[in-house]
Amino acid sequence: MKRTATCASLIAGKGWRDVIGGVDWGYTHPTAALVFGVDGDGRAWQLAEYYQRRVPLDADVLPAILDLTRRYGVRTWYGGPAGA
Repeated sequence: MKRTATCASLIAGKGWRDVIGGVDWGYTHPTAALVFGVDGDGRAWQLAEYYQRRVPLDADVLPAILDLTRRYGVRTWYGGPAGA
């Protein structure tokens, strides 16, 4: 019998092959941080998003990324080039 997983069980942290994050740094343009779970078939599912404009990096953005890392078990973060 083929075993299937529901989105709820995957989001709870079961069944992900990997959990990754991506950050697009911004200040005038919003900063966005996304968390993705990669399933056994290589499909990426967005699990969470942080999106804010004009917030300080050290007081707001970094604590939010740390929280996402801990909550979802992000193993690797990928960042866009600053100022691009």
